[in-house]
Amino acid sequence: MLRMEIALFLVMAFVAAIYYSAGRRHTPLHRTFAVLLGTVLVHLLFDAATLYTVNHLDAVPRFWNDTLHRLFIGTMVLVVYLFYQYIAILVSEASGQPRRLDRAARAFLVLAELGALLLPVHYAVTPQGNYSDGIHANVCYVSVGFYLLLCVLLLWKYWRQLDRRQRSAIGAAMLIELSVCALQGFHPTWLISGTGITLMTLSFYLTLENPDILRSELVEQKMSMLYLKSQVNPHFLYNTLDTIRIQAQLNGDRQAADLLMRLVDFFRLSVKVDRPMVTLDDELELLEAYMDLMGCRYPELQCEYDIDPELGGARVPNFILQPVENSLLHGLRNKGYRGEVLISARKVPQGMEIVHTTETVDMCDDPSKVFRHKKDTSMGVGLTLLRDGKADALVSAGSTGALLAGATLITKRIRGIRRAAMAPVIPTTGGRAVLIDCGANAECTPEYLLQFAYLGSFYAGRVLGLERPRVGLLNIGTEDSKGTDLQKAALALLRQAGADGHLNFIGNIEAKEAIKGGCDVIVTDGFSGNILLKTMEGVGSFAGHALGDIFKKNLLTKLAAAMVMPGLRAFKAQLDPNKVGGTAFIGISKPVIKAHGASNAEAIDNAIGQARQVAESGIIGQIQENVHLMQIQAE
Repeated sequence: MLRMEIALFLVMAFVAAIYYSAGRRHTPLHRTFAVLLGTVLVHLLFDAATLYTVNHLDAVPRFWNDTLHRLFIGTMVLVVYLFYQYIAILVSEASGQPRRLDRAARAFLVLAELGALLLPVHYAVTPQGNYSDGIHANVCYVSVGFYLLLCVLLLWKYWRQLDRRQRSAIGAAMLIELSVCALQGFHPTWLISGTGITLMTLSFYLTLENPDILRSELVEQKMSMLYLKSQVNPHFLYNTLDTIRIQAQLNGDRQAADLLMRLVDFFRLSVKVDRPMVTLDDELELLEAYMDLMGCRYPELQCEYDIDPELGGARVPNFILQPVENSLLHGLRNKGYRGEVLISARKVPQGMEIVHTTETVDMCDDPSKVFRHKKDTSMGVGLTLLRDGKADALVSAGSTGALLAGATLITKRIRGIRRAAMAPVIPTTGGRAVLIDCGANAECTPEYLLQFAYLGSFYAGRVLGLERPRVGLLNIGTEDSKGTDLQKAALALLRQAGADGHLNFIGNIEAKEAIKGGCDVIVTDGFSGNILLKTMEGVGSFAGHALGDIFKKNLLTKLAAAMVMPGLRAFKAQLDPNKVGGTAFIGISKPVIKAHGASNAEAIDNAIGQARQVAESGIIGQIQENVHLMQIQAE
């Protein structure tokens, strides 16, 4: 029992530390709970001390035993009184009525404390354990009964005026106290009063006094004030503007009156903060008012509407104006707002379904954990639809790590494939080549590289249409002795696969030869592959800027630039990632394409086309049929 009391003290000390360190309003309710917490801690100390002394009557002098028991009873009475005070303040705040029973509560507190101080202490010695009994110990039971009665009198009249959390906390605390008193009355040696007081305190802390709850309530109050302001200020503003409009019309300024009328319409239609969804007609009315105002400011700004008339009653998110405003800000502001804005609303084409999700995968999310914590992301839902056969392929421009993790965990790898690989198609002097892997697997084994060779070869054959694609192992030289142990071991496996006729393996290949078109499939680990890919992108960007600077030097170089411009544009198109679309995750049981995070409409369109190619190519079936060739048999 002594160990339990010590544990209870440590729990309440931790709760008190959190409570006292949190910033809060200094209301009577919170001050009372703060005093209650401190008193409970002191009481638990005396409770632990009396547990020891009462069971060591021969070793502890009677004076100290009696003194500690008097302090134990006195602090218990004070704790019960503070519980009543806390409940009384709650009821008073909820009902708006004064606390009429406080005098009786304070008077009884004085009497009970005098009883704890002056009444004689008696000890019962039993084989099950020792405890104090008699008139002195009964002060506890009488105090609990009296203050519970006062609480019942308060709650009888004002129970309905308390909210659900308050009722739960008070009901739990009173039930705990009654249960503990009954149990200890029938079993005096159990000595569980400290447990009951701790549970009562926790019931109030967890439901009413938790700092997180208090902070959320404060935020809610602030949001309510902002909501009221959002109601008052716009209404006041557009009413005032309407008055000015009428005055301008009376003064004969027709242009100013028309402009003010559109501004009034805009503010009137904007005050719809209580409706998350509105009809498309309502939102278009707001949009037209906004574009009319922008057109007055910028006469060269044009707006065209292509709206399906059947969609007027469709429900759309409130204030869908925001994307249009962003298009002007980021698309036309640097052009002096000269240009055309097309606003289109069409029905979803037949066969297309839009699936709503409520969460997103952020770049800072841990790829290995994101789908356990976020169940309703677009990426997760898309992969689930793909797994369940409700989609044929997936294209995503989101986090690469999350997409790879999700494809592995949700859609799953092809059985027998150790690791899925990223296989971008890169331009070469001879055309193009599959680079596998380019970042999914920074550390590899020889078996991984063997499987990458097969996967890349199947992709080059099925998707790119290459017959007998040439497979090369990226290395620092063409000799068999070059490279790390990984490259040497992988080289042996690949040579054997080539000798068996399963692969068209040409041996080691250096990066410069691979870029010249020396092979159709470049096999490497994700670390080296990513460096090669990023280096190519960097060289392309550098070359473009360098040539630009050269051609801008003088009139002669500008004339030369005009002559070679078609060739330069063709060269730039080869290095343009938007032309490629995306990177395939090969080894997954369904087609998954990763588009670049900065993909434009053209890139997404090409990525979708690439996904369709992969889905229709039969490559996944080919991998499944030949997966036994890609595995190293254990010796």
